[in-house]
Amino acid sequence: MSQTSILAKALEAYKSIPYQSIADSPSIRYYTNWSKYDQYEPATQMYPCESDMIDIDKSGYNIVFAGGCIETYNLPKEVDIEIVTREDLISSESKHKRLFSLFSIDESKIYATHVAGFSVGAVIDIAGDIEKPLKILVAGGKNGKHLAQHLLLNLASGSRAKILIEVADSHRAMRTFVTETILEDNSTLELANVVRKSSKSPNFIAGHHKLYDNAELIIGTSAIAGDMLRLQNITQIDGRSSKHSSIGSVIGTQDNSIHYIERSIVIGRESRSTLNVRGIASDSARTVVQGYAIQDEQSFNSGTSVEVSTLTIGKGALAVTIPMLEVRCGDVVEARHAASQAILEQDLLTYLRTRGLTVPEAVKMMVYDYIVEGYQELPAWMHENLIDNLYKELENVDFRSLKI
Repeated sequence: MSQTSILAKALEAYKSIPYQSIADSPSIRYYTNWSKYDQYEPATQMYPCESDMIDIDKSGYNIVFAGGCIETYNLPKEVDIEIVTREDLISSESKHKRLFSLFSIDESKIYATHVAGFSVGAVIDIAGDIEKPLKILVAGGKNGKHLAQHLLLNLASGSRAKILIEVADSHRAMRTFVTETILEDNSTLELANVVRKSSKSPNFIAGHHKLYDNAELIIGTSAIAGDMLRLQNITQIDGRSSKHSSIGSVIGTQDNSIHYIERSIVIGRESRSTLNVRGIASDSARTVVQGYAIQDEQSFNSGTSVEVSTLTIGKGALAVTIPMLEVRCGDVVEARHAASQAILEQDLLTYLRTRGLTVPEAVKMMVYDYIVEGYQELPAWMHENLIDNLYKELENVDFRSLKI
């Protein structure tokens, strides 16, 4: 099917399919407030370039999504990039058939919305080793309406790379941003995702990843709840003896909402997937974290581990953990899942108060430890960006109204 026709097909799907299938749990469906997204329609034309409207210093980034355009700076020689616009897809039936290959527009109305409203994307091929992190900024949205931005990453066989993706405030626009990542044989990717708060509009941020033989993918995620944020990473491990680790933490303050999902499907023999998902909720925020691993019938000698936990600050917030594990193979080396829900320890809080700390200072210290603990297994270069994103959001907690 041509890319020209896929835009039309996506628009038809947008008009006819639901956000989630009827087979989904009603309780899980409830956690994403899809009515927020229904206030927007898929874009019907190219989103304006907002290069001059970005209020973030772009000098430290290699690739910048600025609304409907993309800018590049000081790209390593191992990186080849091709920019794809909405007009490109309409004018050329054969251009970039690689796009939209790791998900189906029939999967959900939100994917149909993303493809039907596609504005701009980047196809990035990496051949060789990148020692310094490739930094990507995803920004724009001051013109409102729907902003659909897309990224495809392909690591050639034997390549190694570090990539930081920072998703900025979408302002008045509903952003849909989807990353597709393909790791060929013997390649390794360390991927850090940092998602800032968008308090005025809903966002949909998704990553779809595919691993071949002896590939390794390490994902670190840090996100701030907004008006409504649906954030998900879906990893399919096709290859044999491949490794996948995804560790993420999210925080909700005030009356913001987030539904964060990590999902892996292990198909290849002797492959392994580890999911560690954490969420923090304070004030009247809603924070839902979900880890879901599947071991396919063919995944002999494979291993999966799912850990999901939440921390609640005060009594007005909602924090939900959803651990899920599906084992379809009778010969696996590990299949474990765990969940925990905690509130701030009153005894420790009282102790810190007696040592001269204020309530905000004591709470920040305790939450900081919870945040840092989750990221210890990730590469050191990720730590600062992931931790600072969450810790700075604690400034927005209404400590005066907390019932602790």
